[in-house]
Amino acid sequence: MVFFDAKGAASEFYFNALSFFMSSFYFFSGFFFKSPENGNEMKYIRSKVKKFIIPLITWSVISLPFVYCKDYLLTNINTGVKWLEPFTFVLPLGCLRSNDALWFLSSLFLVNVIFFIVNRRLSGKRLFVFILLCYLYSFVDSKILPCVFNSSNVSLGIVYFYGGYMFRKASMKYSIFRVWYFILACVLYVLIMTFDPQYLMFVSLGQVNGYYILNLVFSISGIYILWFVFKKLLRISLFVYFGEHSMSLYVWHMIPLRLVLDLINKVLLSRMSVHSIFYYDARYDMFNRMDYRILSW
Repeated sequence: MVFFDAKGAASEFYFNALSFFMSSFYFFSGFFFKSPENGNEMKYIRSKVKKFIIPLITWSVISLPFVYCKDYLLTNINTGVKWLEPFTFVLPLGCLRSNDALWFLSSLFLVNVIFFIVNRRLSGKRLFVFILLCYLYSFVDSKILPCVFNSSNVSLGIVYFYGGYMFRKASMKYSIFRVWYFILACVLYVLIMTFDPQYLMFVSLGQVNGYYILNLVFSISGIYILWFVFKKLLRISLFVYFGEHSMSLYVWHMIPLRLVLDLINKVLLSRMSVHSIFYYDARYDMFNRMDYRILSW
């Protein structure tokens, strides 16, 4: 996507610079992963259903009245309410389109369960080979295969989950909280941002900018910087508060955001010239890039 003004360039820079954030969520989930001592698989799966699937279903249902009201108020009266449209994301992403941010809950649920089961059966080199196969599958899936129940982002999510898991194990044996590592991560991050900016849409693994392998280096650098900085800020009460309530904020934030964005879109399009409509549509499309692959299958 090409932008033609300073604000557009700033938007593109923002998306490129922070594109590693989704990777970091899987990474830190793996960092805090603890396998139950008794190894009861069904008990573990039930705990993850309670943690991820119940909120997913609850907030998906809550979002439906909002999206139907929005359709009634903002769409053409001849078109009417699109009753089935919110369900178009169920098969590809395991969530409703009316609250599509919840794809992450279904994805993280699968990542947790798959890694828990595999980690109990494989170890050492065999586990590493499995992770490598997940990475290769995610690349192939992102290019030629349809997205079904988060297949591509789950496979790549397992890679970062494993990275966080191994990072925690390494931190117990070695001193990895070092300024030199932080400087190296910053240098890599700045060099990649300067010469080959990366932007990977994690939900559909659409490579908007950059290269798939280089994005891995960029994301790991960004994650280490994030970990290093927030380790210093751990005792600040504001960050602690948002950390403890992050899930509560995440499950509903897309509902008002979608309402506001669609309202702005409708108002602006009704007042713009044809030239301006194409320009604005390019910028608004930043929030809908996932559609090209999710719906193409």
